[in-house]
Amino acid sequence: MPSHYSVIQYVPDPIADERINVGILLFDDKTVATVFLNLWDRVRCFAMEDIHFLRLFEERMMRATSAGLLFPGDQENGQSRCERLRQVSGSWMNSIQFTEPRGSLASIEQLYEDLPPQFLKEPLVKQKRKLRDRQGAARLARMSIQNVLKRQFKLKEVRDFLDPTHVLMGHHQSHHFDATVMHGQPYLAAHGISYEVDSPDATTDSVAWMIADVRQGKANPNVPLGILMLPPQPNTFDRSSLQKKYEQKKKIYQDMGAIVLGENELEGWTIEQLKVSGVLGSK
Repeated sequence: MPSHYSVIQYVPDPIADERINVGILLFDDKTVATVFLNLWDRVRCFAMEDIHFLRLFEERMMRATSAGLLFPGDQENGQSRCERLRQVSGSWMNSIQFTEPRGSLASIEQLYEDLPPQFLKEPLVKQKRKLRDRQGAARLARMSIQNVLKRQFKLKEVRDFLDPTHVLMGHHQSHHFDATVMHGQPYLAAHGISYEVDSPDATTDSVAWMIADVRQGKANPNVPLGILMLPPQPNTFDRSSLQKKYEQKKKIYQDMGAIVLGENELEGWTIEQLKVSGVLGSK
């Protein structure tokens, strides 16, 4: 399937017509994706002004492409995507401009890898961190809770509190969370899920089922449930689509009675729940 791309440029002074590339828009008949700079220092120096509006434009582009649109304000009108973008590239006169769309026989996935080094010039940075999957999120959840317990208790007590074999009974069946803190009774349970990669629907739906079934059960309907969700990383292919799925699942988990946490929030939430239960307050 033929694909197209357009370079997104910042032109601070239309009269001077000096410009700097800040992003790339890629699309074919089925998919729309966009990639922006990781580091904006070079653009900030080039502009010699506040570039916050460029970061806001990046967010608006992400929302537009997640809906299958090419840019903020784009609408399906019977014309092809290429035709709609060509009209915009020839008519926009503000400081953010699109180049004339260019065709390619390569797939969007291949262009996503090949084009940024050509058009988005950035200083050399350390090697990109490997994206974490569901198992990576699970390990992070266990490690974060274990770190809290290690700071508060002796090693033997940590082992007593953190039981990797414990399950929570739901209305229909038992469920194994990645980390359950208990001592005679469960004080909290946490589970990890990742949208740094495209997690299968079956995996993310199973988390919703776990939350709902525990909440409907008679054994521990009020036990605090924390869901560690790793959001899509910047400049991940099809990030806009992943972000849309992430936001949808986040709302579902919250509506079902869980607390959704970022990786820097899980330890604080654990401490708070242990204080509420009296585990830390009695120490």
